[in-house]
Amino acid sequence: MKTLTPRVRQLLAAMSPRDKLGQMTQLSPDFFLSKPETLSTGPLQTLGVRPEDLPRIGSVLNVLRPSVLRQLQAQHLAADPHQIPLLFMADVIHGARTVYPIPLAMAASFNPGLLARTCAMAAAETRQLGLRVTFSPMADLVRDSRWGRVMESSGEDPYLNRVMSQASVEGYHRGWGSAEPGTGLPHPGLASCVKHFAAYGAAEAGREYNTVELSRLTLQQSYLEGYRGALLAGAELVMTAFNTFEQLP
Repeated sequence: MKTLTPRVRQLLAAMSPRDKLGQMTQLSPDFFLSKPETLSTGPLQTLGVRPEDLPRIGSVLNVLRPSVLRQLQAQHLAADPHQIPLLFMADVIHGARTVYPIPLAMAASFNPGLLARTCAMAAAETRQLGLRVTFSPMADLVRDSRWGRVMESSGEDPYLNRVMSQASVEGYHRGWGSAEPGTGLPHPGLASCVKHFAAYGAAEAGREYNTVELSRLTLQQSYLEGYRGALLAGAELVMTAFNTFEQLP
């Protein structure tokens, strides 16, 4: 477990509960680029986010243009009293600028080394866009072809799912060895967020946001293996699932 640096401890001591909640909130770029009054009776009101809360927000989803990213970051740092930079994240599933075969096709190659290399190249391109986190790999075991997200998975085998998830994270972390602009230092890679914990791929009848009916034995032996592989490789984040498991009557 990583220890907190003195700077982080100082920031936490100075932050209010609303500041900390803001750091755990992610919004789309529309909230920052649109005029606040156009959102006052819509998403802002629904979420309970006030215009003055925007400088507290911790991360932004799917900003794919570096010029927009720089604008948002400068705007944020000018308003945030704690000077905590925004963290920019995106769904980099099978490549950034360069597009590779979908995860299901890469799994069909039974070649984790090849998958790791494509993820490393994707990491290099993603960081050049200014992004620092990818919502990948999707480590959900899938055995129902009716589910609409099968193509993001490694299929139905627990061992293959674990091996490919681990290879993905290792590739994202390694990067492609290119230098950061102006530094000459090796490329540091990309942070990885494994998803969706847990057993999202077992949604009943292949329907999104549905109930999952599994025994705990099957959950442990089959469905958790993919997440295990990603975490063993050091994935920094875990995205929760959108299904109900062991729902009480």
